[in-house]
Amino acid sequence: MIEKTITAYKRVEEIHSAGGKIIIRGAGEYGQHLLHDLKKLNIQVSCFIDQNVTESVCGLDVYRPQLIDGLKSGTFFCCIALGSSAAYISVRNELEKNGFQECVDFADFGVWADYRMYRHFMEIPVVYDDLQQREYLYALKMHQETFPTSKSIQTNMKTIIGLLNFIATTRCSLRCKHCMEMIPYAKTPTHFDAHEIVSDLDKLLSVSYIERVAIIGGEPFLHPQLGLLFDLLSKMRNINNVGDFWIVSNGTLLPSEEILTRYKQLALVTVHLSKYDKSRYLEDIVCLCKKLNIPVYISNEDNAPWRDRGDISQKRNRTEAELKHLYITCGSSFCKNLYNGRLYPCSLSLANEDGYVPFDASAFVDIRNTGNDLLETKVNDFIYKKDILSLCDYCDGYYYGAKVVARGE
Repeated sequence: MIEKTITAYKRVEEIHSAGGKIIIRGAGEYGQHLLHDLKKLNIQVSCFIDQNVTESVCGLDVYRPQLIDGLKSGTFFCCIALGSSAAYISVRNELEKNGFQECVDFADFGVWADYRMYRHFMEIPVVYDDLQQREYLYALKMHQETFPTSKSIQTNMKTIIGLLNFIATTRCSLRCKHCMEMIPYAKTPTHFDAHEIVSDLDKLLSVSYIERVAIIGGEPFLHPQLGLLFDLLSKMRNINNVGDFWIVSNGTLLPSEEILTRYKQLALVTVHLSKYDKSRYLEDIVCLCKKLNIPVYISNEDNAPWRDRGDISQKRNRTEAELKHLYITCGSSFCKNLYNGRLYPCSLSLANEDGYVPFDASAFVDIRNTGNDLLETKVNDFIYKKDILSLCDYCDGYYYGAKVVARGE
C-alpha cells in the first residue's frame, strides 16, 4: 500500500511539472487542508470539484464533477479528499466507468490527519543513514505546536527523541482487537510500579532530551498509583529535559479533579482523549479540563484512523533494503516506547516481551540494568541505529494508505 501512496504523489508532481491540471475533489475541510499542504510542496491547484459547493473556496473556483468528463488522461490529476472511504469508493467507481485509472488519473488523499502524517515523511528527509536529523526535525515540529515562534530546541543533549510513549499500565477498560499497543494480548496485565518506571524515565532523561512524553496504557486512569506517579514525575531530577507531557485516555473512566490537579503540576500538559462509541465520560472530562485550564486534544475516526499492520505472527522475509524502507516510512517509528524499563523503537514492545514474535534482545535498550557509563552511547546508537530492526519483518507498518480498521472495537 505504501508504494501505491508514493506512486500517487509522484504522479501529482509529474502531471504538475508537465503543465497539467491538479484538481481537488472535495471543497470541504479535508480538501482545504490538502490545498494548504500541496501549496507547501509548491504544487499549484487549478480548482476544486464539489457536488454541493457553488461559491469559490480559498480563492479557487469550484466546479461540478462533470468537469472531468471532458478531460483527457495525462492532462490532469484528481486528488480526492472526501474524508470517507465509502465516498471515495463511489467516486472511484464513477471515474473508472469513464475510463480513468487509479494512481494514473486520480487517487484517494484521505483525511487531513493522515495527510499530515504523510507530510512528515515528505518534509523530513527519508534517509535511513541520517536518522538523527530525521528525529530532530520531528521533535521540532511538535515543539513548534507548543511554541509556534520557536526556531530550535534548546538542549545540550546529544540524543533527541521526538515522542516517547511512557507505558504506565497494560490494564485497560476496553479490549480493542486492533489496539496499536497490543494491550488485549498482554499475558499478565500489570500496573507498573510508579517508583520504578519514573526512575527509568528519569534515567533515560539523564542522557537524552524528549520533546513529548505521552503517558499511555492500557488506560492510565485505571492506575491506582496515578497521583503518586504525577508527583514523582514532577520531582524528577531531569524533568527539564522534557518538552511537554500528554496523558492518553479512552474516555471510559472519569478522573477526579484531584488527580488532574496533580497532573497539572507537570506544567506543560495536555489530556488526549480517544473518542470511541464507548467513551461515555468524554464530555465530562473535557468540562473538567476546561475548569482546570488543561488543554484537551480529541482524536476520532476522521483525524486519527487506525491502520492494519497485518498478522504479526508471520515473518515476511524482507530484504535489508525493504526493511529499511519500511522503517523510515512507518508512522510507528516516530513513537518510541518505554516499556517496563526497556526502550523500544515502536509499539511492538509487548509482542517481543510476551512472545508473539521470537524474542530479540537487540530490539531494545535495557534502561534499568545498563550502567550510567554505557547508557548514553547505547541510547544514542539505538535511537539513530543503523542496524536493521528484526521486529519490522513481522509487521506491515503504520502509514498513510494502509487499510483502515475499526477504532475502539
